[in-house]
Amino acid sequence: MAKKRSTPSTPSTSQEVEKAGSVLSGTVSSSPSSPSAPSSRPALQSTDSELVRINAANLSQAKLAFDDTLREVLVAPPHAYTQSLRHTDLKLLLGWSACLIALGTSGWAYRHSWEESKGPLKIAVVLYAILSTISYLYTYFIQGQKIFVGKRKTLTDGRIETSIITVSTSTKLSPKPERIPLYNISLSSLTSTNAGKSLLSRIENEGSKSIGAFVSADGVVDRVELESWLNGLLEGKEGKSA
Repeated sequence: MAKKRSTPSTPSTSQEVEKAGSVLSGTVSSSPSSPSAPSSRPALQSTDSELVRINAANLSQAKLAFDDTLREVLVAPPHAYTQSLRHTDLKLLLGWSACLIALGTSGWAYRHSWEESKGPLKIAVVLYAILSTISYLYTYFIQGQKIFVGKRKTLTDGRIETSIITVSTSTKLSPKPERIPLYNISLSSLTSTNAGKSLLSRIENEGSKSIGAFVSADGVVDRVELESWLNGLLEGKEGKSA
């Protein structure tokens, strides 16, 4: 009598699909991995669209990211300032004027001979240099390190209060031997009423903190911590006014 040969049972197609899906989603445990080294700050949990990742050792990158975050904080409630774009608009006007002069002169020279074009081209080069120099001098001497100038009006006890805030920032390295990258904030806030005739309050404060205090272990800018520090400077709880 012939013996019945047994065949190994194979998982069904649905079981294979389920197992593959669980592997892709990370629910199937593998061999235990070695623990990672502890970090000074925990990783922030948020959606990818909200995260801003930087290299904390890059001072320029950190300053740009922190400056953008401060602007977002100041225009959003509860601060709700209206940002003045005067500096940006003026530099754009100078830059576009210089570019249009260069473009217009180039187009004119394309249709005329070199002898006819030399005069207008020289004038265009001089005007371009003058406008570029004005833009540089304006940025250096007038705008300086200001990253935000804002204004808001609020109704308090039946009177209209006007607040104007100016925020300047910079980065630097701490003295030797630490050489820690630092982010500096200098701000002034003026609140008045009666069309600016009655001064209600005036705040001038500045502070400096390590860039690493606002960056998580995986390089994400900590908006909450940065906003908390800004509020502390405005309220005089931190900085030189503390």
